[in-house]
Order: sequence, then C-alpha cells, then structure tokens
Amino acid sequence: MARLALLLAMAGTAMRHATRIEAQSGDEFKMCRINGPEGIYVSFPVAARRCRIQCARHVDWNNGSLRMEEKQFPDSFEPNLSRDGMCVCSVEGQRRVQFKPLLMSEEECNPNSFEAKTACWAAYKRIRDMTYEKVGKLLVPSSGGQYFAEANYELDNSCNTPCVE
Repeated sequence: MARLALLLAMAGTAMRHATRIEAQSGDEFKMCRINGPEGIYVSFPVAARRCRIQCARHVDWNNGSLRMEEKQFPDSFEPNLSRDGMCVCSVEGQRRVQFKPLLMSEEECNPNSFEAKTACWAAYKRIRDMTYEKVGKLLVPSSGGQYFAEANYELDNSCNTPCVE
C-alpha cells in the first residue's frame, strides 16, 4: 500500500493554508484553525460575524457532509502532473508527496480537482503515519493510525485571531 504513495513527505513542517479573500463592504474576517498530529495545522478565513457557524466541525460539500479537516487539509494541496507521469502534490510551492495516479486518470491530477487534492492528502497521511520496526535484519513498515483518527484533529473556533494578509 505504501508503494502507491511515494515517498516524499517533509517531516517537521507545518502545512498551512490560508485562502485569499476579498473584503466586502467592510466585512471583518477571523481565522479558523484546525490543529493536527505532529504540529500540522490548516487555517482559513471566515466572516467574523458568522465565525462560529462557518468554523464548524462539519461542512456540506459535493452533496455530502465532510469533517472540516477532510475539506480544508486536502484543499491545501496543489496537485500537478510531472513529465514522468507522477502526481506531484505541493503546499505553498513546496513538494510534500508524489505518487503514480493509479486510481484516477493522469488528466485528473490538476490543481482544480478536489479528487486529486484528496488523493494528495491521503498519500501524505499514509507516508507521515508510517513507522518502521526492526525485525531481525529487516525494517517492517506499519501504520500508527494517528493521522487517520478524528480525535487527533482539534478545531479552534475561538475566532480570536484576526485575518491578516
């Protein structure tokens, strides 16, 4: 399974995402933040007057309900197809993970595809979640599960942080 998602997760770096927004008629914005395992987080602006509603645990998306981290973390990725057919996933211009797109067409690996962004997030979680245990002369990979457990994502909807550009 780890071979599907190759191989390039940069440890110890925060994954941040802040959407640029246009202020409308003096609207004030605050930052909603989701803290994940090992210091990763994502933050995004919400209207200050509706902060507690817009910075909610679940969001309606594509005719379904997603946990907020299932929407915001994938949305941080910018997938692009490389010349050698790899789906390269970057965050703020830095490569985080790459994989051969086996479950989607190569054309789907583009910055406008939420499916590709979701595949990037899944690959990133698999790689970051991987631990290795020495068994004799072999290193055996296993998954710790911390990147997949909902309890390891904390939503900060205190709405105390102003949105700055």
